[in-house]
Order: sequence, then structure tokens, then C-alpha cells
Amino acid sequence: MIIGLAVVGVAIALWQSTQEVAAPAPTAPAAPPTNPGSRTRAVPTLGPKPVTPRTGRIPPPPFDASVQHTVDPCTTPGEAEIPSGFESVTAQGITVAWIPGEPVSPGPAHVVPATIAIAHLVGGLLEEAAQVTGTVRRTELTVIVYRSAEEFRTATNAPLWAGGLYDGGAVRVFANPSEPLGVSLSTLRHEIMHSQLHVAIGCMPFWLNEGLAEYISGPPPLRDWIELMRSPGSFDLDSLRNPALIERAADARRVYNVTLAMVLYIIDHGGEPALQHALRSVHGATTEGVVELWDKLHPRVNYAAVLDWLAHQIFDRPLDQVAAIADGPMCCHGLNDVNAVSCRAATSRPSSRTWIETWSDLSAAPRAMCRSRW
Repeated sequence: MIIGLAVVGVAIALWQSTQEVAAPAPTAPAAPPTNPGSRTRAVPTLGPKPVTPRTGRIPPPPFDASVQHTVDPCTTPGEAEIPSGFESVTAQGITVAWIPGEPVSPGPAHVVPATIAIAHLVGGLLEEAAQVTGTVRRTELTVIVYRSAEEFRTATNAPLWAGGLYDGGAVRVFANPSEPLGVSLSTLRHEIMHSQLHVAIGCMPFWLNEGLAEYISGPPPLRDWIELMRSPGSFDLDSLRNPALIERAADARRVYNVTLAMVLYIIDHGGEPALQHALRSVHGATTEGVVELWDKLHPRVNYAAVLDWLAHQIFDRPLDQVAAIADGPMCCHGLNDVNAVSCRAATSRPSSRTWIETWSDLSAAPRAMCRSRW
């Protein structure tokens, strides 16, 4: 719960809806924008040595999302099973399956899932996940799109808060008529990272699996992070070792937000090469050999230390000073980039709940979103 990414607008050019298009050669991602604040962030770079898929894992048991909401990465990837009544299309090894016809309860501006576009998009997202992790891209993947959240949950037994899941053989999501392609891009990114890690790495701690999926999925969970820093409480990082069912949405958000912060902590202390080193260190290991990974990477860095680091990254202040800032009006910028988001106290504007102002007195400074209460 998740590597220097901004929300990516994806434009897909298709010569024909059935034409096979060769996958583009991997390119290194652009460095994140320079932060106008006082701190300097590590610039992610790609490691030179890809990790190859491991073999000899245990066969997967039947996946049941009522027991755990993501597949155990220590199991062998399984075969995708397309439900009866679904149609499918395949491009570049990516299969997208769906129930034909109108979506359930269509609205006035609904979008039917663009299945051939989704197939090509998934191929690009797998390339991105492979580059970020320094692994060899998996060549095949099936994405199953249900007509509604209700049909998705009935079929998978997924918890109410889940927007999708990876079951070891297929990524399963549901149609979202308000999204441009008819499915949630952030959910696709999250579950595709799980699918890439399952094939390319295998066994790894739950926090690393979820943190990486969160890292690639979209904008930083700024409001959730602020809430964590307002009321940090206590949290045992040992609870993030293995996959488990999380029933309450609030608990799921906290777990995801903490795992993402842990992944960002690794990147800030060594860039993406440090993250890829962590993945290589667990490649081919058993569960017993990976559960203590965080202590090996960052001894004596507990939950409170991670939150204090996060407070410095976002507010340039220690954790014990954040609550006073967060309870008042604030301006924030870099809202779409987990590596660049920053906030500071602002002067209240009684007539406005939200407003825009520059980050500093410099005319070239970026603009910031300001709110009377975040």
C-alpha cells in the first residue's frame, strides 16, 4: 500500500482494431521535476541487470478473495479462466474479456469498455512495471472486466473496498463508465504491478508487493497521509509480512498508505536502483527468507521513523510539528507526483475554501492548490 510516477495520460494509436502491434523498446523514465522546496530528492534511475523469472514455486491453491485480497506471490502463476458468457480479444499477448452489451445502469455519459485499447494499454503498463522493477516483462496476461462492482464482488468474494484484484492468473476489474476507457486506470496499474511481480520475482513481503503496486498506481494519497500524521498512533510493521484479508476500508487505506511510504523511503535513500536491489535480494527466496527484509534494508527504522521521514518530505518539518500545520489552511503542489508533493501553512481566506497561489515569491514558481481544510 504505492516509484517516481505521475498520473500518466495514455494515448493509444491503433492502425486497426485487430492488428498486432510490436511492443515499444523500453526507455528510461524521465526524472521527476525539480522540487522548489529546500530539500533534494533522489532521482530514480534504472538498474542495468534485469531479474529473470524464477521457477520451482509451489502450485497455487484455488484463489479466494474472502481469505486474502491478493494472490500469495510465493505460488506458481496459474492459468487464467475466462468466465462463461464473456467475449475476448487478444493483442500482443494481452487478452481482455468482457460481457458484451450495455453496462449495468448506464448513465447519460457512460463509456463502454474499449477492449482493444485496454489490451494495448495493458501491454504498455507491463513495460512500465518491468522498467521500474528492473525485471523481464511478462509476455501474457488476461484482464477480465465485469459489468459492475456488484458482479465483480459476487464472482470473486472481494471485500467492498476492493476496486480489482490479481488472482494469480488474471487481473479482474469492473467497468467504470466515468473513466475514458471504461475501466479505472489506477486500478489497472495497481493490479498489473502485482501480476508482473508474481511472474518476475515471486516470494516477497506483503508490504513490498502492495507498496510497489501503490507506487505505480497514481497520485499520492495526500489526505490519507495527512490524517496519519495528525494522529500517528502506533503500527507494527511486522503485520505487513504476508498476504491477509483486510475487511475494513479504513484499515485497507492505512495499510496501503504505510506500504507506499516504505517503498518511497527506500527510493529516497538510494533511488530506484535501491528498490531493484531489494527485489533481487528476495528473488528465489522462500517466505522465511524474505519476511525480515525491511529490517535488513533499514535496521531500527520503525513506523514512527517512517512517518517522521514522510513529514520531512511533505512539510519539511518533523512529525511533531505537522499536526499544527495540518489543522489549518495549507497550500500544496506536486499533487500528482509521489516524489514531489509538498505542503506548507497558508494564510486563511475567509471568503474562500479553495484557491490557487504561487509556491513562493518567484514569478516562475509553480502554482499550489490551497484549502482552508485538507
